[in-house]
Amino acid sequence: MKKIVILILLSFFPIVGYADSEYINLECPSYSIGDTIECDLYTNVNYAIAAIEYDYSLPEQVSFIEFNKDDVWEGEQVGNIIYLYTSDLQIGKVHLGKIKIKINDSINNIDIKSNNLVYTDENFNDKKIDVNQLEKIEVKKNYNIYYVIIIIGIILIVSILLIIRRKKI
Repeated sequence: MKKIVILILLSFFPIVGYADSEYINLECPSYSIGDTIECDLYTNVNYAIAAIEYDYSLPEQVSFIEFNKDDVWEGEQVGNIIYLYTSDLQIGKVHLGKIKIKINDSINNIDIKSNNLVYTDENFNDKKIDVNQLEKIEVKKNYNIYYVIIIIGIILIVSILLIIRRKKI
């Protein structure tokens, strides 16, 4: 019985570990129509990067005002493409900078659309990310919490059953 429980639990680990994939995230404060806000732009990588090239689009309900890079980065934004580089290698959840926008129309979520994403690693090798996979990664990342809850639930149920079984013996 214990071996079966352990095998079931181990089968979930690759799914939970998938959260370390590359992704881009825009975190914005609450807003109303007509507000001008600053949203934090983050990326997540599980290896050291020295540079990033990111081509993005914002929803039509917002107007772009400016991009201010984080202090660790050098570079600039040209059009909708952000070019950043640094001598201090970055890994994990990395703050790229702040995007200042104006809310022109009603919008539930300010989702950034990725058109092109290229990371440059510590050996100056470019890694082009399939931007079509970015949304799928985010969805899988969001489901990981459900997997953890299921695992905890299974552990609790098995523990309760074992306690009840021991009391009957």
